[in-house]
Amino acid sequence: MTDAQVTGLIAAGAAISGALIGFLGGVARDLISTSAEKNRERARLAVQLALAEHERRIAAIKEKLLPPGQRALPLVLYFDYHARFIRAAEKGKLTPTTLTRLHNEHRAVKEALDNMPPYFIPKDN
Repeated sequence: MTDAQVTGLIAAGAAISGALIGFLGGVARDLISTSAEKNRERARLAVQLALAEHERRIAAIKEKLLPPGQRALPLVLYFDYHARFIRAAEKGKLTPTTLTRLHNEHRAVKEALDNMPPYFIPKDN
């Protein structure tokens, strides 16, 4: 094989490698972009649900529809609940066991908040 043929093979190999790297990079970028968009949409939905639930709870408190002493929880707890609920639903793992565990975990947090000294409780709720 002559030097020109070897040089041609090296150039062809480099061109094929470059094309393959470019293609795989584009595919990886698209997968990451799709995943990021899905995560943003999931977070947006969880925020919307959390805000709606928090506002509904505050309205019920103001209208005295709840027993005395009831208060709205911090918004982040509503967000966490809905985000985990959505994730379980997407994975097909929304079962009675999952819902019970999620409810019990959030009930434990609520009870911990109820037992905190007053200076830890937000005044606007």
